[in-house]
Amino acid sequence: MLGAQYSVSDAYSVPSRSSLTFGATAKRLWCRVLYIDIRNSKSLVSKGSSLDALKVHKGFLYSVAKCVRAEGGEPRSFNGDSVLSFFPGKKDDAACSAVRSAMKIRYAIEEILDPELKKRFDLTLDSARLSPGSSRHLSSILSRRHRPGGEAVGR
Repeated sequence: MLGAQYSVSDAYSVPSRSSLTFGATAKRLWCRVLYIDIRNSKSLVSKGSSLDALKVHKGFLYSVAKCVRAEGGEPRSFNGDSVLSFFPGKKDDAACSAVRSAMKIRYAIEEILDPELKKRFDLTLDSARLSPGSSRHLSSILSRRHRPGGEAVGR
C-alpha cells in the first residue's frame, strides 16, 4: 500500500462513507470549514445538575448540526463539545452558506438555547483544499479559533 501509485480525483461534495474505498484512491475537496466548540464545557456540570448540562450539550450539538445542514453544509466530526463541518465548493456560494450557518448557530445559542453560552463558544470559518496529507492545514484552521467578539484564541 505504501509503495502504491495513488489515483487522486476532485470531489465536489463531501464524500459519503460508502463512496470511499480502502484502495489506492484519494479525494481532493475545496470547501469552507466551520468549527465550533464550547469553552470550559466541564464547568456546565459544576454549575447545575448533570441533566441540565446534558440538555445544554445535546441542544448545542443538535442546533449546530441543524443550522449547518439547513445551509447545505455537512457536519462531519463531533468531538465532545465541538463540531467540524464542511461546505463544499470553491466559489462564494459556499462561503456565504458557511457565514449564514454561523449566524444561525449564534442566534440559536444566544436567543433560544442558553443565553449563558453567549460568551462561551468559539467559532472559526476558513477556506481549505482538503486532500491527502492536508491534516496540517486543517490543524492550523482549528488552532485559529475566534471568540464571538473577534478576539483570536488558541494561537
